[in-house]
Amino acid sequence: ELALWGSNLTKALTDLTEKLTSPAFAELDPARVSAYAVGGYGRRELVPFSDVDILFVVKKDKEVDLSKSISFLWSLGLKPSVLIRNLDNLKAAVADDLLFATTLIDARHLFGFEAELLSGPKTWIRSIRPKFAEEHEKERMIRHLKYLGAGHQEPNVRDGRGGLRDLQDRRWIGAMDNWEKRDEALSPGQWEDYRRLLAARAIIHCALEKREDRLLLEEQQTINDWLGWPIGKNFAKETLSTMKRVVRSFDPAPPDPESRVTITEFLNRIGAADEKPPATYLRRCDETGDLGRLIPEWTRIECLTRNDPIHLFTPEEHTLRAVEHLDAMLAEGRFPIDIAALKRRDLLTLALLFHDIGKGSGRDHEVRGREIAEETMERWGYPPGDIALVAFLVNEHLLLSSNAFMRDVHDPSLIHDVAKRIGDIEKLTMLYLLTVADIRAVNVESFSEWKANLLNTLTRRLYRQCQAYLPTAKLAADILRRRHEAVLRLPGMGGVSRESTEGRSDPLMASDALDMDIERHFANIDARYALAHSPEQIASHIKLIPRLTAEKTVIEHHSHPEMGYTEVLVITQTHHGLFAEIAGTLSAKGFNILEADISTRTDGIAIDSFKVSDTFDPDRWKSFDRDLMRLLSKEISAAALIAERMPYARRNDRKGSAAGRKKTAILIDNQSSKTNTVVEVMAPDEMGILYRIAKTFRDCEIGINSAIVSTTSDQVVDVFYVTTRSGEKITDKTGMERMEYLLRQIISTENSGAAIA
Repeated sequence: ELALWGSNLTKALTDLTEKLTSPAFAELDPARVSAYAVGGYGRRELVPFSDVDILFVVKKDKEVDLSKSISFLWSLGLKPSVLIRNLDNLKAAVADDLLFATTLIDARHLFGFEAELLSGPKTWIRSIRPKFAEEHEKERMIRHLKYLGAGHQEPNVRDGRGGLRDLQDRRWIGAMDNWEKRDEALSPGQWEDYRRLLAARAIIHCALEKREDRLLLEEQQTINDWLGWPIGKNFAKETLSTMKRVVRSFDPAPPDPESRVTITEFLNRIGAADEKPPATYLRRCDETGDLGRLIPEWTRIECLTRNDPIHLFTPEEHTLRAVEHLDAMLAEGRFPIDIAALKRRDLLTLALLFHDIGKGSGRDHEVRGREIAEETMERWGYPPGDIALVAFLVNEHLLLSSNAFMRDVHDPSLIHDVAKRIGDIEKLTMLYLLTVADIRAVNVESFSEWKANLLNTLTRRLYRQCQAYLPTAKLAADILRRRHEAVLRLPGMGGVSRESTEGRSDPLMASDALDMDIERHFANIDARYALAHSPEQIASHIKLIPRLTAEKTVIEHHSHPEMGYTEVLVITQTHHGLFAEIAGTLSAKGFNILEADISTRTDGIAIDSFKVSDTFDPDRWKSFDRDLMRLLSKEISAAALIAERMPYARRNDRKGSAAGRKKTAILIDNQSSKTNTVVEVMAPDEMGILYRIAKTFRDCEIGINSAIVSTTSDQVVDVFYVTTRSGEKITDKTGMERMEYLLRQIISTENSGAAIA
């Protein structure tokens, strides 16, 4: 139905355009100039916001003024794309430009004399460009890299993989082989899909009232609404299904039904994963439709789009890419942990194959995916042990990433609990490999160095715990002991003769003082702090803390240009709202906070560090130091500092507008930590957002014990470990509701300045 509507619309638009543009040729001499419709206009396939491609051919010995004609075309409100070529130089132009050569294939006469080259078969083009087909194949590969197509959540229906241009290429190449049968270069099924895609392009233009050939996530519902389609009927999925069918239709040797892959063949191939990496085989099974036949649930996730811009690909494409990443990782062989425990690569491959198959079911996709894996593997005859292992991996495939990126990886309780949930090193190894492959398959930028470091840190700690099985208290004590020993082994920290005592009159006294500082420090810190800082950082803190006897606050900053950030360290006596004050001062100076770590000794000394994106500017940091000292001495407020910068920020940052807003969400979790309430805040990245969140906690009489601050693109996802002023979890319902209400107020206020005061 849509295909027929699309064909009728494009022909009607073409006829109307011809009628409107015909006066443009009225004053031209038909003996001196001719006009041809080319491109989509030539094929009678104009959609509402198409360019109107017109080729003017003039004779060499005639001077022709086309300015009035072209001006008239523009005056119509069309988008004319005008080409002017000399009749005698047409062949030279074809030799110079593949795009122009291709354009001539669909040339349709509109006005004036008829050029012989353009009136009959255009096979002469191949005599000039003998590698016409090879050139189009190269152009197609480049185009697919530039434009998203089948398998992507936001495909370009014209230029993407499986789009209109792919089918047009096939027809153009066929025209060079046999002009009279050029339309037979496409099968009846391909022609039907061509008409569907042409209609899809027209629908996008009509629904959005602009030229747009992409199916953007944010506009897919608008298109559904324009069509009047009910919930459950999805234009994007139907269009992507058409594009995927186009890709499959180019298979050089489509298998007949009797030669389809059998269950036995499929399982044998997966079982040989160690000798023959299966990624290419699985993609082939998807392209032939065998995966959907062997695993019926696979068809539900095919071409499924979700309102999740982080995921570039549809679930089935993401899954195939995840298997490809796994094959590549294992071939490369470099890992932060020993993967000798990986005994069953075939089961890990199956876990990846099933890990997202529960999406689109209307249920928790991990749980539904586990059920599908269990049902399918039982049907295939796998033993219970194999089924249980794959089911565990599918059910827990987000366990490592959610804890690495959204929880405190330095918390011994978290390490203990997650390790207990995993159970053994074999499962941890398989889960780690699955997690990395899964994240890498999300999009090209998904596995950043920051994420890799967090995931690797957590995995190494879980690996050690899965070997030792220490209770939480003993694990914490073991962490402190090992860190203590590591600090003492550092140069200048462990013996009587230390670098720090050089030039002093009494080295022994200096040594004794440092020994006391070390012992005092480890008596006042916890295992979380010990894990969060390297031995070198801890040693630096120990040496800086004595300065507090003469100074109220110690501030240091260290530039790491190779990493793209500067780290600022603030050591002072803690007080309620300290984190908000530091974050507010950084925001007031225009620093973008990437990470933050909060630690407070039991004697009340706060050791807070922040990583900010910065090319180190000494003057800027001196200004920060002055303002922070003024703020801590109550000479000025953070709100006043930010208010000074707000007018400038508004002129240079329009992210606060309603149109540009990203997803906002707040989650309060009292299960993940034994001692803290965990609060997740997802919000647009705006100036002062971290300060506003921290200030809200302060105003609610809530203390921040640790924070995981992360900024990606223009979105912040911050996690706070908080307690009441008395150090307890927030369990009072009224208190939680007030905290959530105030947080929602400050992250959803369009005029951010209103939330700063």
